[in-house]
Amino acid sequence: MPVHTPAIWSSKIPSRVHIFLWLLTKNKILTRDNLSKCRNVEDSSCLFCSEQESIHHLFFDCATAKVMWYEISVLLSLQIGENFESVGSKWLCNKRFMVVNIVSSAALWSLWKLRNDLCFQRSVWKDMSKLWSRVWDMINNWKLLCPLSNLPSLEQVAEGLKDFISRPGRIQWKESASRLLG
Repeated sequence: MPVHTPAIWSSKIPSRVHIFLWLLTKNKILTRDNLSKCRNVEDSSCLFCSEQESIHHLFFDCATAKVMWYEISVLLSLQIGENFESVGSKWLCNKRFMVVNIVSSAALWSLWKLRNDLCFQRSVWKDMSKLWSRVWDMINNWKLLCPLSNLPSLEQVAEGLKDFISRPGRIQWKESASRLLG
């Protein structure tokens, strides 16, 4: 992940998220593939889609991540989230991309926190509204860190996220249901 990591530290986000992003650039986040390097991991599948979990998969290739980045790209009117470089490259121009950096950091952090809730708290994944609620909460909590000149743009993004949250969820398809119908 060739991202200029010192630029991470200038983003207007909480310190723990700076550390998370720095670890992410170093491929040191404990996804199941990274855990399997240290110990035996019985199930290495992604908690959102059941494919093999890796940092790149979880944050960019997973169907959930792809939907998240597509919607964020539409909201920001900027193509972002195809890979880590598309996100990290915006950190180099933090003044110009302040809102983009806050939103993308909130999205990455929210996806990670939700994944951990699914893993450790036995939460159940239902639909995107759970993720959008987290991103919206993060952005609203981080408004205090945002310079006043960028605040109207950040609030506009937060309003757009409220629309995503209020969308009706899609029905989760279970394998047992397909056998009943099949």
